[in-house]
Amino acid sequence: MAGRNGETKKRILVIDDEEGIRELLVDALELQGYHVLTASNGKTGLIIAQEDLPDLILLDYYLFDINGGTLHIKLKEDPRTQDIPVITMSAKEKKDDNVLQTFTEHLGGLHIKKDSDITKPFDMPLLFRRIREKLDSACIAKQPCISNGKSGAFLKTNGFPSNDTARIIEEGIFKLDTELRVLTISGKIKEEINFTQKPCQFKIFRSLMQKAHQAVSFPTLAHETIEDPNDIPNPRSTQRQVERLRETLGPWGAYITTIEGAGVVLKPPKRPR
Repeated sequence: MAGRNGETKKRILVIDDEEGIRELLVDALELQGYHVLTASNGKTGLIIAQEDLPDLILLDYYLFDINGGTLHIKLKEDPRTQDIPVITMSAKEKKDDNVLQTFTEHLGGLHIKKDSDITKPFDMPLLFRRIREKLDSACIAKQPCISNGKSGAFLKTNGFPSNDTARIIEEGIFKLDTELRVLTISGKIKEEINFTQKPCQFKIFRSLMQKAHQAVSFPTLAHETIEDPNDIPNPRSTQRQVERLRETLGPWGAYITTIEGAGVVLKPPKRPR
């Protein structure tokens, strides 16, 4: 299923036993350019997920035939579906922390981030943002590393998401050693910037290098910079760190630009010949 620009449409599976909710989500998501699959109960949803392997699942936590937490467990325990990102949905008045706690314990401590849960009635802009963030994260995780013979040793991004296990990431005049946390800039005069004492700035710059020429939202950057998975990401704090990163880069900080409503993009110039 191709989109308007010829790229493959991302497929989202909606599992909800309320017909009105399914129809609402189908209409809204198709307008956003997604291909939408639907299931009216948990058992059917599990079968569709296992057979069609969607890119993301919107899962109602309070299904009629099977508890959404139980279904989520089945998805995570199945090798075919364990890497599919899931956003859970629940009515505000039905929110039950005990159900979520039981789910976390059953999975042996698997952490379900707070922003994985969307309440009904939907805040559509928030839902769309969460979907984009989940799909972006899944895309990065799935990208194979382009190697020079040593797996995960060297990578040229060419503007596409890359595997963050690569030691060397190159984009234009920038060459980032992710192990030493040193950035080499190949301009008229070769310079180096050491991020050893600036861990948050390093993570932000690494993420921007991995997605060079693409806008990365502040919430996405905030998720990628937290140390403890139990911490709540702070996009405002991340915005301040981006400003500090620009200062650290000096004149090269100008290649990091902010796009209103989209996030931050790194556009390094080509390497001089």
